[in-house]
Amino acid sequence: MVMSPPLMASQELTQEIDQDSISGTLIFIPMTNPRAFFARTPYINSEDGLNLNRTVPGALDEYIAEGLADFITRQIIRASDVKVDVHGGDANGDLLPFICYYDNQSKPKQTLKVKHLSEYSGFEYILSYPYTLTDNQPAKYAFKQAVEDGKVALSIECGRLGKVEPVAVYKIKKSIQYIPSKLDMYPVQSNTSEELITLNNQEYIRLTEQGVFNSTLVAGDEVLKDR
Repeated sequence: MVMSPPLMASQELTQEIDQDSISGTLIFIPMTNPRAFFARTPYINSEDGLNLNRTVPGALDEYIAEGLADFITRQIIRASDVKVDVHGGDANGDLLPFICYYDNQSKPKQTLKVKHLSEYSGFEYILSYPYTLTDNQPAKYAFKQAVEDGKVALSIECGRLGKVEPVAVYKIKKSIQYIPSKLDMYPVQSNTSEELITLNNQEYIRLTEQGVFNSTLVAGDEVLKDR
């Protein structure tokens, strides 16, 4: 069965972290969507056809993904102070590893804290999203639901093309130790010396054409409009 960098990192961390040195509680959920994993259907739960990361906060009904989302919202997010979502870059994506957070102007203390945690995470690229969710809108994402619930929340994207590359696993493991360290929960010091690159938005390019896109570019290459 194909693994992913976050899944591998969480499995290794549960064995490597010194539990006697933890001040507080760390909760690991290595796999939130096992039916999709074992059925090899990325994003979609094979039983109900729903994307778990689009159904938050979920509901207790006949849909499996909705029930999982409800459990994560009520039992994990609302019982936590800090939530870190870790993603593997998607099987069809090639990207630079980054950590991101929502710039929630209505909660400046929360946003400042999550900014500092991002800067201490060991990731060179830090991305902040504008937070525009209104009270009557569903969060859809667990990461955003945590922000809506007043939690300190970050999200990591580290991995590419469905590969389990050791460098991606290493970066995730270090970050998941650095963040509790910054919270005085775990005695590990960040040793990153990279210059931080902060970006404040994300843009998607939508095409009207259909077909196969074949490119010689790789993640990190600069692309200019009309070139």
